[in-house]
Amino acid sequence: MSALSENGGDVNRMAATTAQNNLKPHTAEKWEIEAIGQFLFEEYRNLLFGSRTDWLTQKSDLRYRFRKYLDNDKTGIRERLLEANGTFDIGTLLYRCHYLINTEKGSNFYRIKNSSLFEYINKRCDELNEKQKNGISTEFMSGENGSKTSTGYGDPAITGSLQVDDNAPTHELLYEGSQEQERSATFQLTNMGCYICQMNFTSPDDFENHVETHGDESDFEILNNYNKSTTSIFKLSYNICKDSHYFRFNLAAVRPNIIIEKLVVVQTRTFYYVNNTRVPYALGEDCSDYFFVDSHLFRKGVVQPIVVVFHERSNKGKRVVEQHHFCRVEEFPAVKMSFNPCRLSDKIKFKPTFPLPHYMPPAEIRNALRTDLIERPLTELSNDFKDYLFNDKTLTQQNIREVLLKLLQIEDWDTMREYSSLVQRNVKLRTYENEYIIKLKTPRHIRVENIIFPFDDAIILPSDEDKAIPTSLEGLMNKMEELIDALSKKGKKKCKSFCGFIECVSNGRVTFKCEQKIPIDKTYTVLFRPSRMVLRYQYRALEQLVAMPQLTLKQFLFPDKILPRQMSVIRLDLLNKTIYKNPEQYQAIQCVVDSIGTQSAPYIIFGPPGTGKTTTLVEAIYQLYMLQPQSRILITAGSNGACDEIALRLCIAFGSKIEPNTITRIYARSYENRAMNLSDVLLEHSNLYGDHFLPAVSVLHTYRIVVCTLSIVGRLATGKFGKEMCGDGVFTHVFVDEVAASTEAETLVGLMSTLSAKANLIISGDHRQLGPILNSKRAAAMGLEVSLMERLLKRDCYRVDVDGNYNRQIQTRLCRNYRSHHEIVNLYSNMYYDGQLKAEAASDVEKLCRDWYRSPNAEYPIIFHSIFGPEQRDKNSTR
Repeated sequence: MSALSENGGDVNRMAATTAQNNLKPHTAEKWEIEAIGQFLFEEYRNLLFGSRTDWLTQKSDLRYRFRKYLDNDKTGIRERLLEANGTFDIGTLLYRCHYLINTEKGSNFYRIKNSSLFEYINKRCDELNEKQKNGISTEFMSGENGSKTSTGYGDPAITGSLQVDDNAPTHELLYEGSQEQERSATFQLTNMGCYICQMNFTSPDDFENHVETHGDESDFEILNNYNKSTTSIFKLSYNICKDSHYFRFNLAAVRPNIIIEKLVVVQTRTFYYVNNTRVPYALGEDCSDYFFVDSHLFRKGVVQPIVVVFHERSNKGKRVVEQHHFCRVEEFPAVKMSFNPCRLSDKIKFKPTFPLPHYMPPAEIRNALRTDLIERPLTELSNDFKDYLFNDKTLTQQNIREVLLKLLQIEDWDTMREYSSLVQRNVKLRTYENEYIIKLKTPRHIRVENIIFPFDDAIILPSDEDKAIPTSLEGLMNKMEELIDALSKKGKKKCKSFCGFIECVSNGRVTFKCEQKIPIDKTYTVLFRPSRMVLRYQYRALEQLVAMPQLTLKQFLFPDKILPRQMSVIRLDLLNKTIYKNPEQYQAIQCVVDSIGTQSAPYIIFGPPGTGKTTTLVEAIYQLYMLQPQSRILITAGSNGACDEIALRLCIAFGSKIEPNTITRIYARSYENRAMNLSDVLLEHSNLYGDHFLPAVSVLHTYRIVVCTLSIVGRLATGKFGKEMCGDGVFTHVFVDEVAASTEAETLVGLMSTLSAKANLIISGDHRQLGPILNSKRAAAMGLEVSLMERLLKRDCYRVDVDGNYNRQIQTRLCRNYRSHHEIVNLYSNMYYDGQLKAEAASDVEKLCRDWYRSPNAEYPIIFHSIFGPEQRDKNSTR
């Protein structure tokens, strides 16, 4: 699209500025939402934005097209918008009509809220369908220059501009069954009706329950009433469209004179009728047709039926229902934005310098865990562990490695126990391209999604080898190790067994990918095994404890007496001026900035909910960057959410003047599917601005600030991340956020390769909130659930005396809550924080629930709601 001239751009900017000055306070009305929705639909159809662009569109392009849209409008929309809003600026209107998300200040892009747009389109389609059923001529949405645009996803007005990607293969759908039906003379489809079964429903619950019988959640229960012929009447296949977010589905009938009545996509709670403004229609002489469906109607890794309802021209009284299954396994490429000099280089990729061992729990541990009373056999294995248990489970500098190792092995083995209950026998595989799907048969109280995760192993062997599979947990794990070794040694062609990795787990179905082609005309036994990568990183970190100098180990993990020194009085020019009013936050930032070279104990920022912990961290890191050019900073946490929040705030703080090699956010490949939910500012400074890649350690070491999760640090550590060629540490400051939500072993993954004696460790969190999540109750009860933060705060140097005094050289306890109503603050302050929290929320926060119609007391915005229900647990479960 051609851009506006420079003079024209100046005029438009002046007009936009004038319009902004005339803005009126206004809540969007229905006609405005529909008017902006109509415009967005046109541009969506023209492929200006969508899945391929990550729902991003250049602001200048959309403004230009909106002005053109208004110029061609004959209904006076421009004047109505101006009268209601004081402007017809598209950015303001998108925001007010709730079509806008994730737009950062200074960004050149708008991000369209696709859920709101689809809600508008579906509503318009429903209105048109109702009119068509009632015999009213079908309306169309007006396009540019007065043209008419059909709203059906498969209609010619849309499909005419779509082209199949010549490089994309054609994939066949799986035929699953057919049913001949007598046509009901009285049936007329309603909004809560099923055209496939010729049934209408009066309640939403009944309708949704019926839809479920057609879908994945019920294992396609409706197919029990169908017959599966040797050959189907139709063959269905699909292609991916070029520069589009649509699939093209191809229909080919094996005989002539077919009338298509309905094309139905079964979704989670409803039916989607394709080409609803076109059906019924007769197939042409070639007995084939095609239709387009938006890819967003399908969920990745979930099998969804596509049903063809038809009759022969000579026999209208009988109709046939034919069901085919589709599974979306393709992901569209991420948006490719214009070149940004601050982007992380993808030229040199990460390479590990040593292999990561498997660290399987040894036989003596497995034997000790066969009984519920495990303390005695464990104490016989290790004197260090015995001393730990007999001394009130106290970690010391001498026993830390041995104790955490034993606890980790308990967690590891008990996790494997859960997988042993998921052995699937006599399984038939379904295949979609190079991926395979199986429906797991498990007891109802077992939720597969809580046990199996992406990147776990799936081992597939012929059913005739089922007798060779041991029934004991230990035997089963050994058998899986043997199978994996055999697959790697014998070569792909000589093995009857196969190994794949899990791609997706949904509704009790597991999708896995395998490099080899698995014959689907046989039955198999399927075993699952945890990938254990995170556990292996923890084992590796415990190994590194041995190599850490004793003084450094004591400094960071077992600090004792802290020599008194003068509190920092450094004067700071804060980016966030509100911190000046919070003495605890300001003190923490001063101590962090003034700590370089002190070789002190870890600095702890204790931050209860709503007290500004993240604000404090971001300001401290920003000040370090600005005031100490020699600083190198690692920011890590157990969750991606915590890392994202800090990284995004820092990117915004640095603004458009950010220099190359300032900050980078590193993601795992498993996060690639969620990239569309990330801010474009964050993506531009990450390894997800295009296709995922993991950069070389040498590249990361050139950055002043690196942000990644603890598990990513563990992976990078296999390539000597955090260490110079001479062995010295790279980072001057290591920040660990949400440290209380991770076990100490998990936290050590982020520390062992990155800490040096001259580094500064800053940890933040709140050990009185939700702690680490473990699979093994036995490991948790024996101390694995205790975080590094919780353990350090019990040491003498961090203790708080009866008057509330503590050593402010090595910790700050934030206490001013800005998030909640004072009654809410008082409740959990007295329950968990010894009444130390202070409610300082703004008056508008205090009044949020005052006028809520469900509030029983306007001055007390808390409702206690009890929940009753059974809890089921497998008798052998260790969770």
